This record gives sequence, structure tokens and C-alpha cells, in this order.
Amino acid sequence: MTTVTHARRDIMPRPQGRCLVAVFDTWEALDIALMDLGSDARARSGALLHAHEGTPPIRSARWLVEEMLDVHFAAHLKRVRCTRGELAIALAARSDQGANNVAAALHGWVSPEQASELQWHIESGRIVLWLQPSTAEDFDIVCARLVRASPHLVGICNVDLDPRQQA
Repeated sequence: MTTVTHARRDIMPRPQGRCLVAVFDTWEALDIALMDLGSDARARSGALLHAHEGTPPIRSARWLVEEMLDVHFAAHLKRVRCTRGELAIALAARSDQGANNVAAALHGWVSPEQASELQWHIESGRIVLWLQPSTAEDFDIVCARLVRASPHLVGICNVDLDPRQQA
């Protein structure tokens, strides 16, 4: 007797450790892109990385801005802010270990060229969005929508932003 199982696409496992990274010029452009992803957010884990003061004016995906941590790097005059979670913890730890800028702290997650480009975007006042889609299908959908919405790079990196994975 042969047993056949069918995987439902809505319960496919999330691509483990794969995260999408997109850059936005303004909070409004970011908010529009997040609204386009839908109220289900298609990504339950994510983070923002930026150098702006105050609370980001995001109407959708409020979970991205509820708690921000300041991460200090020796080479930055401004503080770098990051959504509280795995990325912020790792960046702070790398700063404590001697990484003097964002590019050095991102080593291993993205290529050196991407890390330098992300640092330049942050120093230029842009907002870096990191999203980890919930399923393989959502990964494709989110990637396509971010490519349409972001006037800058959209890349893939290997970092797990899922707060359930944090010990």
C-alpha cells in the first residue's frame, strides 16, 4: 500500500534563514510598500535599520517600529536604529566586538559590496527593510513586490529574524 501526502502551499515551511533586504528613500514609500504586502504582512519577522530620530511614521506593519534599539558604531556620528530583535542584538554584539561601522557589522550576512552599499544608504538617510517571509510562496511574492516598490537594491541574505528562534 502506497501512501501519498500532499503539501498545502499555505503551510509550506518558511525559507529558513533567508531574508529579503530592500532600501527606501522615505517613510511614506516604505509604508506604501508594506501596505501592498497586505494586512497579513506575508512576513511575520522583519526589521528596520535607519539613522532617523523619533518614531517612524508607519501606519501599516506597526510591529516593525514598536521597539527600536540604538546601535552605536565608532565611525558613525549618528546613532543607527534597529527594530528590537535578532538583527539589533547581533549588530550591537558586533559593535561591542569592534565593528566600527554597519558594513563591518553586516559581514557574513551579505557580500562586502552589499554591506558597503547598505551602510551608504543608511548614512544617506534611507531606510533599510529586512523581511523574512513566512512561506516559500510568500518569499516569491514579497520579493517581487519589493523589487517593484524599492528604487534601490533588493537582496537576499542569510539571517534568521524570527523572534521565536531567539533564546
